Amino acid sequence: MVPVVAARLLDTRPGQTTVDGQHAGAGRVDAGTFYRLPVAGRGGVAPDAEAVMLNVTAVVPDELGYLTVYPCSATPPNTSNVNYFAGQVIPNSVLAKVASDGSVCIFSLATTDIVVDVTGYVPVAGSPVAVDPARLVETRPASPVHTTIDGESQNIGRAEAGETISFVAAGRGGVPADAEAVYLNVTAIFPSGPGFLTVHPCGSDRPETSNVNYGAGDVRPNAVLATVGTGGRVCIYTLVDADIIADVNGYLPPGGNRVAIEPARCADTRPDGETFDGLFAGDGKIAAGGMYAVRVAGRCNIDADASAAYLNVTAVNPEAPGFLTIWPCDQPRPTASNVNYQTGEVSPNAVLSKVSLDGDGQICIYSLARTDVIVDVNGYVPEPGLFGVTQLASGSRITCALMSDRTVRCAGQSGYTGTGDYGDQFDPALVADIDDAVILEAGGSAACAVLADTTARCWGSNGNGQLGNGTDVGTGDDAFDRQLSPTAVEGLDQIVDLSLWDDHTCAITDDDQNGVNDGVWCWGRNNYDQLGDASDTEQWSPVPVLGLPGAKEPIDVEAGGSHTCLLYDDGTVWCWGHGGRVGRVTGSSSGQTPQQVDGLSTASQLSAGGSHTCALITDGTVECWGLDESEALGPRDGAISNLLPATVTGVAGVVEVIAGDDLTCVRHADRSVECWGSNGYGQTGDLSPQDVEATPVPMRTQRDADIMQVTNNGLHSCALLADSSVVCWGYNFHGNLGVRLNNHTATPVVYGSGDLRD
Repeated sequence: MVPVVAARLLDTRPGQTTVDGQHAGAGRVDAGTFYRLPVAGRGGVAPDAEAVMLNVTAVVPDELGYLTVYPCSATPPNTSNVNYFAGQVIPNSVLAKVASDGSVCIFSLATTDIVVDVTGYVPVAGSPVAVDPARLVETRPASPVHTTIDGESQNIGRAEAGETISFVAAGRGGVPADAEAVYLNVTAIFPSGPGFLTVHPCGSDRPETSNVNYGAGDVRPNAVLATVGTGGRVCIYTLVDADIIADVNGYLPPGGNRVAIEPARCADTRPDGETFDGLFAGDGKIAAGGMYAVRVAGRCNIDADASAAYLNVTAVNPEAPGFLTIWPCDQPRPTASNVNYQTGEVSPNAVLSKVSLDGDGQICIYSLARTDVIVDVNGYVPEPGLFGVTQLASGSRITCALMSDRTVRCAGQSGYTGTGDYGDQFDPALVADIDDAVILEAGGSAACAVLADTTARCWGSNGNGQLGNGTDVGTGDDAFDRQLSPTAVEGLDQIVDLSLWDDHTCAITDDDQNGVNDGVWCWGRNNYDQLGDASDTEQWSPVPVLGLPGAKEPIDVEAGGSHTCLLYDDGTVWCWGHGGRVGRVTGSSSGQTPQQVDGLSTASQLSAGGSHTCALITDGTVECWGLDESEALGPRDGAISNLLPATVTGVAGVVEVIAGDDLTCVRHADRSVECWGSNGYGQTGDLSPQDVEATPVPMRTQRDADIMQVTNNGLHSCALLADSSVVCWGYNFHGNLGVRLNNHTATPVVYGSGDLRD
């Protein structure tokens, strides 16, 4: 979810305006018809947005009815988002799926004016995931329209006072079984008196907050982002007896970028108001035309670095008709509304609001009329960044991310990011013409993606033919031999593994699909025999590696600085290329063809750096060999010579080893990371001023217990976190950390978080 400052996209009333002058004063929407509203590319919404967060208001409808918001390409569903009586002004927040033409449709049962403001959007491959609206709960008696999507939780009878109803949300209405949270529209229908509904995950204690506030006889809806509880169920408590309906509009998959919290009250201006921590309580009504600032970030279970908050904001007993507008205090007040109210009402609405990023973490609330206000929170959006990442790859000049939708995004130096044009990319940009990648690798200033059809596409530096497209030149007459867009690796398919360093690339192909006699291929620079083809000739297309042992399966190929190593399924490792880096005592000369590494224990994973190689051993230890530039080999038990493998002292419980140029890192089973070697740019991540770390030091990120993958290339490092975001640190060469900075940084920054210059 990308929050934006609220912007008006539609106002059908005469003489009104919108953010861009479009869809203003269009006239009332007739009963039984719909209004098609373009939303993509307007009000800060990306042109390719998959969903939008809207505040939709019915203004003075002619009679009882409702609004339904849905993607225009779909059939209007049996759901509602805004329920209204004649003459009311009723708003509600809506997560709306966007149609392929960038629009949403709004159906109205009765004739009414409609106002629509946007507060956020879901980018391509973002989170949450919008679905076609579907009804999950319907307590009213059986009728042709009182139905749910699947007949479950249907016609179950009016909820009694003090009762909590429970229903399954996960695995229904387009929501997968493993969803973390669901976007619901929950409506109280004809309650017997004033009261409220509270929505919470089943299996947890009911919080002291409310989601829907109602009066006797109301039909009162509100949007709720509800965390899914035990058994995939959501619970709804009602203070007095009422019928209840609940419609789903979207969900958060595992690792979605909303952080669920225990709901908490952040502000209550009433004289007897109570809040989570006693702050912003009992401050008195907001004056007519006045503004009330509430700090939310760093309070109420919200992280201090949050970029936006999910709120439920309620106007209590306003003294005249009017509205509330919520926005980040470091921005001008927008021409939009979030809560519309009448005199004496208790009017709530769900709000996604950006939080001021000036260090105060505030939201501001403007009120047209004098009123009390309550602010409850139920989640927040972490600091800005790219989410939905499934795999990382980094070279010295670029950092690339494989996304959950199989597209690839890269940040870094001009001409190497695969976007099809020049210009440094400080924000991760979409690599051209790739939408089905399954493996991503990078090295130096080039990157490759293996596609679902088992072929590969590569981009970036091609001065030694390392892209494998049959040439050693780049796009047009580029003097730096940069290939601006992905190019196919020539004549190779059935690729199951691929690795590249600065100037050569290697791959494993499963040619016969039986795990035996699989092909190993290399291409690019060959000055130290790193291609293994018994020559020292540069190769612009893949050539087979010669002299490999037969009758066993290669499972991991690793291209290093001027050498290559190959791991077999029996745990042996074979290397070729620059002497001193291939794991043999005869290492003073190049190894033109592969030979087995001497004295290595049984390995399960392999990683080659610029001048060294390390292997993960099956007992969770690590053995390294090669040149010990900047202590990249680490302290080694019983080391006779750098040429041969030896165990790194004090390192155990490892599940992944990552070798860079003069730097080595290991990831442990508990998801912690240690590094050693070159640290001139803070690339070990331990926040130390030491230029070299001779012994393993712990990597420190904001969320170091959640590291799922680490990349390093010797100059900068990145970590993929459990929430599918990425943090990076070290040398920021033309934006390869995925941000715009004044300088390099030893402190992790969030990849894709924008301009961080002072």
